[in-house]
Amino acid sequence: MMATIIPTQLIVLVFAALAVIVLLVLLKKFLAEPEAAVGYKSRERVLTPAERSFFGALEMSLSPQCRAFPKIRLADLIAPASGSDRRVFQSAFNRIAAKHLDFTLCRESDLAILGVVELDDASHDRADRQARDRFLEQALQSAGIPLLRVKAARTYDTVQLSSQLTAFLNPKTSAASSK
Repeated sequence: MMATIIPTQLIVLVFAALAVIVLLVLLKKFLAEPEAAVGYKSRERVLTPAERSFFGALEMSLSPQCRAFPKIRLADLIAPASGSDRRVFQSAFNRIAAKHLDFTLCRESDLAILGVVELDDASHDRADRQARDRFLEQALQSAGIPLLRVKAARTYDTVQLSSQLTAFLNPKTSAASSK
């Protein structure tokens, strides 16, 4: 009788030891520092040459009370309306999370959002970009953030751009002065 109990206990002990070893290997794998599957490289510049050219003109054309920030994430300016259920909220957030705006205009004193400027180059003639542009216009409008679209050009007339920005940032003043 004793002989049959020992082999059964031995088999259970071996399986328990193997289970502990497998568990330790799995724990080590999941607790280890994640390895980067792919290396990364610098993009070297934040703005394309066309965006950089416009950014220079934009900065020269803005009043000293305004600042322009390039490449701000849309989700840093707007958020889905509260009251949505979790699934609807997440879906709405996912639509804005990976989108960036060309230039965000803020008040110098407190960095309050004044508006957004999008530089429209030839890529905005594509159907996918037009759909993105429509979504962006609707999202910003629903959040009460004005949007100005500027056609990309080789050079920019800073006097004309300054006048356009003044009208954009002060719509009530511009409307009253045009009457």
